Amino acid sequence: MELTPLQRNSTVAEVARTLREGIIGGRIEVGAQLRIAAIAEMLETSQGSVREAIRELVQEGLVVHRLHRGSFVRVPSEQDELDVYVAREAIETWAAGKVVESREDFDFATIEAAISRMRSEGSEDVQPTSAVIDADMEFHHGLVRLAGSERLIAVHETLVAETKILVRARSPWPGRSYKPIHQEILDAVVRKDPDAPALVSHHLRMASQLIGMRSGEYDHDRDQTNRLAGHDEEGAVHQSKAADSGTAGPGIQESPSVSNTSALSSER
Repeated sequence: MELTPLQRNSTVAEVARTLREGIIGGRIEVGAQLRIAAIAEMLETSQGSVREAIRELVQEGLVVHRLHRGSFVRVPSEQDELDVYVAREAIETWAAGKVVESREDFDFATIEAAISRMRSEGSEDVQPTSAVIDADMEFHHGLVRLAGSERLIAVHETLVAETKILVRARSPWPGRSYKPIHQEILDAVVRKDPDAPALVSHHLRMASQLIGMRSGEYDHDRDQTNRLAGHDEEGAVHQSKAADSGTAGPGIQESPSVSNTSALSSER
């Protein structure tokens, strides 16, 4: 029996998974060049497998290939930000509405656990940690999963991956504001509040505005940050039961597989 093609495909898939997780997790920086020889050496695999894996990531939109220059981790544009948050708002507000309108008893344990992690990891008024960002996305994806549409769950998984990249590349919410914002949304969903979808919409639009701000255009003073994030001096959430009337605006951890991202940009 000939198993070589299967083994090759498996290797390519594993390389693609490792690179994908490195990009989404922030271990491979936005804009970094993916040097085939360096990656093959780090992962102890063939350059051919790395080359094919990179092609997959190009098709997924995580990587761009530039003629005569090589492959680079895609730098999110303002249009990317707008697209991701418009799509997330459509899916997540629908999901919140479906859960609220349903007579089914839902298990909110996964979502509650995500909020607990935000509380333990996001107590400081600084840029959120990777753990907080992951918990944030688990909260939102957990809400979509409760609604039960396998098609939209799959679409939302891609949006979650893109959001992680955007959050790490842009000015985010202050770390301490993650828990109260999401707790307010969860409380509304649990009590079957018909305004829960509007809270989700408002939250996503505010997040889009914050992420879309560039250095030099945004005052990183703590009070200003809290005001934009919908918080007062004590970090309490300002109640909002109506969607924002405007339109949606546009950390590196060690890994056993990709632990030295500088090598990705080194000469072949």
